[in-house]
Amino acid sequence: MKTSQYMNIIQKNDGSMILHNALFGSVMRITDPELQKLAKELKEREDSYSLHFDLEKMQEFYDDLAAQNMIVEDHINEINMINNRFRELGVQRSRNIGIVMIPTRNCNFRCPYCYEEHVNKNMDDQTYEKALNFLSKAIEEKKCENVGVSWFGGEPMLAYEKVIAFMEKLKEQHPEVKLHGQMTTNGYLLTKERLQTLIDHDVTMYQITVDGMADVHDQTRFLAGGAGSWDTIIENLRDAKKLEADFKITIRTNLSHELMKAPDAWFTFLKENFGDDHRFEYHCESIKDLGGDDQTLVYEEQKHGDPMEVVLALSKKYGLTLNNYATYLKPFSMMCYAANPNTFVVDYDGSIEKCTVALDLDLNKVGHLTEQGASFDLNKFAWWTDYDNREECKKCAIYPLCYGRKCPHAYFHAESCQSMLALYNGVIRTLY
Repeated sequence: MKTSQYMNIIQKNDGSMILHNALFGSVMRITDPELQKLAKELKEREDSYSLHFDLEKMQEFYDDLAAQNMIVEDHINEINMINNRFRELGVQRSRNIGIVMIPTRNCNFRCPYCYEEHVNKNMDDQTYEKALNFLSKAIEEKKCENVGVSWFGGEPMLAYEKVIAFMEKLKEQHPEVKLHGQMTTNGYLLTKERLQTLIDHDVTMYQITVDGMADVHDQTRFLAGGAGSWDTIIENLRDAKKLEADFKITIRTNLSHELMKAPDAWFTFLKENFGDDHRFEYHCESIKDLGGDDQTLVYEEQKHGDPMEVVLALSKKYGLTLNNYATYLKPFSMMCYAANPNTFVVDYDGSIEKCTVALDLDLNKVGHLTEQGASFDLNKFAWWTDYDNREECKKCAIYPLCYGRKCPHAYFHAESCQSMLALYNGVIRTLY
């Protein structure tokens, strides 16, 4: 027997220890100090036979470790198992296609931490038709069963009528496929009537950012003219509750130093206003340096600590369903959409890209729409999807979760991996 390469030890503040296997998804909680010591020794050694197991006292623990795949047979090749699972995932994904549409680079907000330059550049009718043609051909060639269409920007609600027309035409051309429409919007223009129309056209999933209560939110998410946006967004969200339609709205909060000084008020508000509606979920991210003009808003975890443990604990306290975090513990759950060869970003000018953060990076422009469908630069495309993983990646404690593809653009930046490991540890500590 040998210790699984992906058995991880997370120490909790209450003195207990959590063992989690990132490949098999198994979890063990250990409170006995002697067994905790043995688990640490297991992690430090490759061969579990070199450890002393008292048959009377520890055989049960040894059997539990084996049952949970914390220790595995010597012949088990865990890298091969990960590769096999990834191949199976590829087969599954081959029948699905995802397209991120950027109908405009313009936005009615001027958020100081935003990395985009908001200019009045909009997708013309010819480009919409080319995008529809490209997607239609891909559906037919791949015999797709599921099609995801995500609307991004800029602010996609500025192109509301175009969104409706595109979704309507796509449904008419391919009534046999299951459409999964999603929109990332600031929510300011998303009235109840417009939301219902979008839902009727298969756009049923939304991410809307609200950065806390009005006094905090309006400092970071204000209109181009400088006016606050909180009142209108909250009114639209409350109106959405009145609909009987089936939808999912994720309320995203970008964590600032100001919000984290007293986060209970915001989580109490969410609980009292939306906690009784299962259609609302919640997602939190610390403000990061993605190229925005105001770097003073970036949350420095080295100075202020990891906010995610606080957020996860608060969500548990108030009974709020946080989006994504529990799923981060499943194999390949931390992979970036840009690494998926069946996911494409179509910019307003017909450029085909892989990443919505590195929009204007030359390496990100992997192709362009044509009258016949699309033309690709295979060298650039493969840079995002088919690179070899480094040996240090394969030895990483959570390699099965990201497969070295957390973010192809950040692949050579160690800080990206460190933040992901911190998130992993925070989720484990909070859930278990």
